[in-house]
Amino acid sequence: MTDPFVVVGGDAAGLSAASKCKREDPDREVVVFERGQWVSYAHCGTPYFVKGEVERLGDLLSLSPEEITERGIDLRRGHEVLAVDTEAGTVTVAGPGGHFEQPYGDLLIATGAHALTDPIEGHDLDGVHTMHGLDSAAAVRAHLFDPSVDARAAVGGEAYVDTEAVERYGRMAPPETVAIVGGGYVGVEMAEAFTAHGLDVHLFQRGDHLVPPFGEAVADRVAETPGERRHAPPRDRGRPTDRRRRGRPSSLWRRRDSRGRPRAGRYRHQAEHGLAGGHARRTR
Repeated sequence: MTDPFVVVGGDAAGLSAASKCKREDPDREVVVFERGQWVSYAHCGTPYFVKGEVERLGDLLSLSPEEITERGIDLRRGHEVLAVDTEAGTVTVAGPGGHFEQPYGDLLIATGAHALTDPIEGHDLDGVHTMHGLDSAAAVRAHLFDPSVDARAAVGGEAYVDTEAVERYGRMAPPETVAIVGGGYVGVEMAEAFTAHGLDVHLFQRGDHLVPPFGEAVADRVAETPGERRHAPPRDRGRPTDRRRRGRPSSLWRRRDSRGRPRAGRYRHQAEHGLAGGHARRTR
């Protein structure tokens, strides 16, 4: 019997591949490991959930876990793949019952991108968010509610959502000022979402223009959108620079005093009142 087709990651790419495999070879075992609880959701819709155009988290789901199981796919949520042994053809998995080895015939790693917070100091402060996945979207939206609102009931997704994070941010006073690090798709869409809530929005972008995959013409049109303040890094010969941190990736250029020391006060103040970062892929 052919060893299973094993997929690491239960969102769009992973489940699309798993479903295609099952359609083409119905008798083959297909196992999907997902570290979290959410599967098959529209990540691109999360800024619109924060904005309020999408009312509940469940509206962003494409397939429920039950529908995935009905396709004959062995979906295992709450299981994290820790290691791959290509010689043995196995993956090491940590699940609710402990660690175990899962053999595979074919393996697909479909974990996608993840939010980057280094080297930004203070990214672990309360009120600092990354924007990646439905749990982070729920936490950001809960932070925008007045503490008198039942945030857990308002965001939806009761069966899967990180209720601890939603309740914690729901108890905080909503922010008045928001700093967004990153002017790509997510950063620009989040700026629109926060502006719709009447917040004072500051958008920090490292590169030459917003939404880098598009050209300058599109970026200029995006930059004309009212409601956000955009901050670009200092420039040297047409390239972004930071003299003390030259050569290291950073989306946040901090002001410095007369001795060249960072002035963290302004940005720490903004971070304490809600900072949403975009997501990026590590290429190395």
